[in-house]
Amino acid sequence: MKVMLISDAKGIGIKGDIKEVKPGYARNFLFPRGLAIEAQSQKATEILAEKERESSKSDEDLEKIKKAINGQDGLTLFFAKKAAKEGKLFGSLKISEIAKELEKKLGVKPASIEPDSPIKMVGTHQLWAKFSATDNLNFIVEIAPLKK
Repeated sequence: MKVMLISDAKGIGIKGDIKEVKPGYARNFLFPRGLAIEAQSQKATEILAEKERESSKSDEDLEKIKKAINGQDGLTLFFAKKAAKEGKLFGSLKISEIAKELEKKLGVKPASIEPDSPIKMVGTHQLWAKFSATDNLNFIVEIAPLKK
């Protein structure tokens, strides 16, 4: 019997896989636990269509990311913050602020920024942003003391 897995099943496969299993195994184990549905059912067709839409969307997103970060290595973001005379910031520059500015410049939101701790000193800081599994961008954050 052909079944489509609707969640990961150890030893069988991952969500979305279509597998051939014995009818008793499907009826007595997979179906009652909500791990699979019949491969010819309407719901299986809907899941396959949704998976195809997500795949094409992710391909478009990856292409958009590649275009946005192409040639942007070494990009510099400037911030002005209140600081003490010795260069320590009153408060800090949060990663969320950096992510917003980066999104404003590039048009795509980074998945993560490393190092992921707030910056607490005036000066130049080297960071990198991860947009996808293969797309990273090295950039510089320059913080100047705010003039009164």
